[in-house]
Amino acid sequence: MQILNSVIKAFAIYFGLMIAMKLLGKRQAGEMRLSELITTLLISELATAPILERELPVHIPISALITILLLEFITSFLALKIPFVRELVEGKPSALINRGRLDKKELRRARMSVDELLSEMRLQGISEPEDIYCATLESNGKMSFILKSDARPLTFSDLHLPCEEKGVAHAVITAGRVDHAELKACGRNEQWLSNLLKEKNAALSDVLLCTVTDGGQVYITVESK
Repeated sequence: MQILNSVIKAFAIYFGLMIAMKLLGKRQAGEMRLSELITTLLISELATAPILERELPVHIPISALITILLLEFITSFLALKIPFVRELVEGKPSALINRGRLDKKELRRARMSVDELLSEMRLQGISEPEDIYCATLESNGKMSFILKSDARPLTFSDLHLPCEEKGVAHAVITAGRVDHAELKACGRNEQWLSNLLKEKNAALSDVLLCTVTDGGQVYITVESK
């Protein structure tokens, strides 16, 4: 009976927190989905319960923890399969600026002021609101901006010029330690790395960072003595 009571409480707390976080707004969720954030909060509470309440049997918070984890797995599965559940758990993106026009209704719905929107623009290096074609408050709480065509930086393709692909930079050495997986990912081996260090007259233990792009561009910084 006591276990059943804890399971019922877990259900009530889980969905109660989900509704509360939904009402607080998507920006409060940060990088996590609502269900993930709620699961994290509940797990932290359950972990301290047996310590704070010595008379509480250990199997009670464990049964509640299992229930919460099962709820998270079920919620994640349903969110993948059912659009309604996905919108409930993750929320929908809000187009605050659409086709260059500010949407006051979406701003009110997102509970974001114009000053906050301007602040987000400045953080992205955008100084003029008229340069924005679309500004979206994403479901993870971050802002994304798409500039108008005449405000976007020129690219090599715009100028019809060839451009060599540099690829991804792989950190092959960090704080004097070799990352063999990254070394392999960039198509290099230990002999090549040894020759590079000899060429740069640098000891492995002195290298703070060494990166190699897929195109072969090398960056290395050595700790000064």
